[in-house]
Amino acid sequence: MEVIQAVLVYLTLGYAVFFLAKKYILPKGFFGLKKESKGSCGQDNCGCH
Repeated sequence: MEVIQAVLVYLTLGYAVFFLAKKYILPKGFFGLKKESKGSCGQDNCGCH
């Protein structure tokens, strides 16, 4: 039972470190998740407001 707890703790710690690195340290386009489409809201004359 102690082994399972240790594995879960390390997995949780690893996920937390990865999340923080992804959010604050790594560049935005590193994982290719940021996709901008033309005419997206926030640009001038987008017609969404």
